[in-house]
Amino acid sequence: MPIAAFVLALAASSQPAAAASPGWSRARSTHFEVLTDAGEPVALHAAARLETLRTALAALFPPRPSDERPLVAILLASGSSFEELVPRKHRKPREVAGFFQGCGEWDAIVARIATEPRGPFTSLDHEYAHVALNRSLPAQPLWAAEGLAELLSGGELLASDARFGASEPGLERRAEKTAVPLAALLRAEPDSRAYLSGDEAGFYPGSWALARWVVAGQGLAGLRALLEGLSTREDPVAAFEARLGPLATVEAGILDVPRAPLLHVGLDPLAATPAEARLDAPSRAEIDHRLGELLLHEGELARAQARLERARAASPGDAAIALSLAELMLRSGERAQARRELERTLAASPDDARALLYDARLRLDEARTAGTPLAPAEEERLVSRLERALAQAPGLYEAALMLVELRPRPYAERRRALLPVFEQDPSRTDVALALASLDRKSRDLASAADVLRRAREAAREPAYRFLCERELRELADYQAATAEVRGRLIHVECRPDGGLRFTVDAPPSVLLLEAAAANAFMVYGAGEPGGAELLCGLQDRPLVVRYEKLEPPEHGVQGRVVWLSLPPPDERAGRPGPGSGRPRKPRKASS
Repeated sequence: MPIAAFVLALAASSQPAAAASPGWSRARSTHFEVLTDAGEPVALHAAARLETLRTALAALFPPRPSDERPLVAILLASGSSFEELVPRKHRKPREVAGFFQGCGEWDAIVARIATEPRGPFTSLDHEYAHVALNRSLPAQPLWAAEGLAELLSGGELLASDARFGASEPGLERRAEKTAVPLAALLRAEPDSRAYLSGDEAGFYPGSWALARWVVAGQGLAGLRALLEGLSTREDPVAAFEARLGPLATVEAGILDVPRAPLLHVGLDPLAATPAEARLDAPSRAEIDHRLGELLLHEGELARAQARLERARAASPGDAAIALSLAELMLRSGERAQARRELERTLAASPDDARALLYDARLRLDEARTAGTPLAPAEEERLVSRLERALAQAPGLYEAALMLVELRPRPYAERRRALLPVFEQDPSRTDVALALASLDRKSRDLASAADVLRRAREAAREPAYRFLCERELRELADYQAATAEVRGRLIHVECRPDGGLRFTVDAPPSVLLLEAAAANAFMVYGAGEPGGAELLCGLQDRPLVVRYEKLEPPEHGVQGRVVWLSLPPPDERAGRPGPGSGRPRKPRKASS
């Protein structure tokens, strides 16, 4: 249906809560904010569709436990308005139908209103499907990410159920005519010829056909198992063939899939409807500010400045717009101007979370430029400001990123602030590396490896994939060179030279481990270092220990302790344990 006819049909059947106004419209539902230049009926319908789509995809692809970040859908009928917002670093604007962009406290889906037979919201569906899949699936190679998003686009969202994955004649014809060979699909990365400089029209239908073939034959559980297997970084073609058979056989039957929808999920008939969304007409300043922030986080600084300056001219006293301009100045290296904006904001609102964040970033940037370490008192002041900012605005993940650098403990708290960003957008390599660092410090190596694999598959730049791959190799080397066991600590020998020797009962064997000094390893109590006291002499305490393997053992010693975790003795007796991790000799019992 043409866009004009679609809008007229919606207008005839909808009863919006506010009179339509020219320009932009906004609909706010439980989980989404929709901004559109196509009128109030479209805003209402898009918000309702997103709510229904969210419910259906959460049933098919249950998300990992994590908070959801605010998601803004910018849905555009104007081709020129859409093309202005497309990041220039990946593709020409005319080749893009939609994209996702992470911002400071919110994330954005930007999509064209489609004119294809599959429906006007196909691109919106596609981009939201990426968000839902990111929050559920393991590392997704490019063919899986794009093929599944295509499969989940344009589905039938009915009152009682949702249906996805029916055959699409247009995609099927293109898959037969121009599809990229399966070997190229399986090996495709965001900068590869198969995806960029090859026949792009063939990549999407080919990925759709392959994803549909896998789901039809393996089901969602089989799909998940396949993706787990492909994430090991062995050759993807060999890994695929080992699990699903020769590529030639797959290619020959890739379109021999039932034409009916492959996925069904029941829906609550009382789920979100257009009437549940709240309508309003945003001001010109609000639109320019929102779009300026989007461009700013894309790195399009000149276009962001034009939007933000226009927003400030329309609303001169708006503190949020002033702070966005301060962030623009920080990104442009104009620190003196940024300082003036921040000083004005902090004088009026000393506890403004974004102002506290940007002020801390400014101070840290100045110290780095000068090549001088922060004085302890200044570091303490920055940490205090960042923690205040994060307490007031938990979605301000950039404060958590800086805290990971300055003061990573408490690890779990820092991780909670960063995880929602990564779950919605695993291409954020800076967030992934910070999370992996926290996981390693928390001794959760499996989680660190999972984060790095997902980030590697999602990274759009070769340099970022290299960073993730390097971290994964270092993690694998560390795991190969060390071992982790659970057992009981039987004895700690404190030697005259300051070294320590540990006897650990770890059935079926007894380990003899050593450390050069008390500060040569970490002692953990309740999840954080320094949470347990280590005594010299006879023991009988449960522990987990990771040690560097000595092959062959030296004088009966099988390894050197890297860290150990054990409850403080007083804690077992119901009293708070001391925080020192330094071994000491037990006192004699008094008579």
